[in-house]
Formats: sequence, structure tokens, C-alpha cells
Amino acid sequence: MKPILNLFGKRRAAPVRADPGPRLALPEMPAAVYAVGDIHGCSHLLRLLERRIIEDGQDIPGSKLIVHLGDFVDRGGQSAEVIDHLIAAPPAGFERLCLLGNHELLMREFLSAPHPGANWLSFGGLETLMSYGISEQQIRSTRNLRMLLDAVIPEEHRNFLASLALCLELPEHFITHAGVDPATPLARQSAHDLLWMREPFLSWEEPLEKVVIHGHTPCKEVEVKNNRICVDTGAYASGRLSAVRVRAGEEPVVIEARHGA
Repeated sequence: MKPILNLFGKRRAAPVRADPGPRLALPEMPAAVYAVGDIHGCSHLLRLLERRIIEDGQDIPGSKLIVHLGDFVDRGGQSAEVIDHLIAAPPAGFERLCLLGNHELLMREFLSAPHPGANWLSFGGLETLMSYGISEQQIRSTRNLRMLLDAVIPEEHRNFLASLALCLELPEHFITHAGVDPATPLARQSAHDLLWMREPFLSWEEPLEKVVIHGHTPCKEVEVKNNRICVDTGAYASGRLSAVRVRAGEEPVVIEARHGA
């Protein structure tokens, strides 16, 4: 059996501007796909949820894919540890795909042009840099901030941020970080909408081309609707990280990890 990731095809880029990552498609549905919501620096919850995904998948034969929906960094206190985990080998019997979130995009932009007054720092970036051992005082006072960043942020982490895909299309599902513009065909969605979309997507009740699985907008519980599934349950604030398992011909299954559970 060929590895799942070798079967990906790239979609055509959006027509207006260059994409910040590849658009991927799978012509066939894996045996199971697990879409994981926004981690936001919660390494403990990520490890706990992954163990529960492994338990859930142990009786499912065939190819299994874990898709992380972006926003791995910022706000929580262990962003560096989260990236360490995501670049490591996936669990046995699974493959892993990580998608770009708006927070990773902002981190990439900061690393390419660091400035102590950057908006990203107040958007969760300060907590991310602290997870690499950089203090707020160092950020504000260091004369050569780029040199400091180069010294403490591993090249493997930078390469990981640069490699993130923008979306994944499956036969019946479209997976991306934030959502889609309901008035635009999936093949022509802008990168900005895929990374930042809220309305009119969240209140759209009509069918879409495919069921969209997304994060970005925290909800109290995983929302499973006829046209979209939101799996962002605000891990850094709620202490709950969620995933949804989708399989051909079956109803979605919610899997969660909670602090203290």
C-alpha cells in the first residue's frame, strides 16, 4: 500500500496572488481521517488527544491520516514543544498532515522581518517566543532581534512553518483552517479566506460543494452541521482539545482531550 502522502495532488493556485502553501487533494478517502482543532501551544492536550486517536484507530484497518488544522502556536505556553511533536514521526499506523493557520502565517512574517513593535507579539506571539526561552525584555531591548531569533529558533521549526499546506480536499470533505467563501467555488477560494474567514461562512445554512472541516473560530462544543464541522474548542482557554473522525459512509465521531481527564 502506498503511503497516503504520496497520493496527494496539488490544486491550482488561487488566481489573485501567490498562495502561502500548497493546496492538496486526495482522490480516494483513507480508511479514517482525524481532523484536530487549534492547539495554540497546549502540548499536554495534544499528546493526550493523540493517544485517544490511536486508541480509536486501533481496530480500523487501512490507511489513517491525522490532519492538524493550523494555529499550533501562540496564546498557550508550549508552542515550541508543540512544533517539536508535530515534526516528529507520527504514531505507528498513521500519517500526519499539518495545515497552515493564520497564527503560523503571522509567525512566518515576523521571523522574516522581526520588529519589537510587531502586532503578532500582542496576538499570542509573545507567548510563543517565551516558549523558546526569549523574554519580553529581550524582545524589547535587543539591538539585533534577528540574530537572537536565529540563535534560538531551530531551522527545523522554520522549515516546518514554510512547509505547511493551505488546504486538503477529500472526495466528500474540504479541510482548511478557517473556512470558505460560500459564494466562491472551492477551486477558487482565496488564501485570505481559507486562513481568516468567519462570516458569511459561519451563518451559511445552504449546502456547500463539500462538507468543510475547519477550526479558527472557537465553539463550546464541536459543531457538526450539514455543511461544515468546526473542531476548535478553544484549547488554551477551555482546557479542551478536540478532533473529529470522518470515514466514508459513516457519521462523524468526536474525540476530545481535557485537562485532568
